[in-house]
Amino acid sequence: MIYEPREDSYLFKQYIEGLNLEGKKCLDMGTGSGILAEAMLESGAEKVSAADINPEASEKVSEKVKFVESDLFERIDSDYDLIVFNPPYLPEDRDEGLEGKEAWRGGVEGTEVTERFLDQAFEHLNGGGVIVTMLSSLAEFGEIEQKFDFEVVEELNLWFERLYLIKLKE
Repeated sequence: MIYEPREDSYLFKQYIEGLNLEGKKCLDMGTGSGILAEAMLESGAEKVSAADINPEASEKVSEKVKFVESDLFERIDSDYDLIVFNPPYLPEDRDEGLEGKEAWRGGVEGTEVTERFLDQAFEHLNGGGVIVTMLSSLAEFGEIEQKFDFEVVEELNLWFERLYLIKLKE
């Protein structure tokens, strides 16, 4: 199952559209529908790669995007100026009855996938590069706050949660 764009995707897309990515090399980790990779292209990125553990995602991304089937950075061998990741971020107990749980479930606390991503992402970041990812108020992200210095760049209140788009620098 491919995660279809929802409020979180559109918040992320809007943020990317506000960036000047001229000449930048970008990676959309967990690309799913390819909406964020497409936004990077539209914002002027010179090169865009998209990675996803689900091979079906390759059918969704533009021909202008290099697709890599990968479990996070497992098959990524380049460095980037911008790495974005709209991760599965719901805690296991909050995804009951949701179709396609693998696209939603971020682990027991909701942040385990994000933590794995962040533990590897800085190794693939060019000097001065930026990482942008999403956190949910439903997840326990205290450990991420302790481990990483980040800035909340966008927020979105939904009826059941608050989403935080965060930016991390090297």
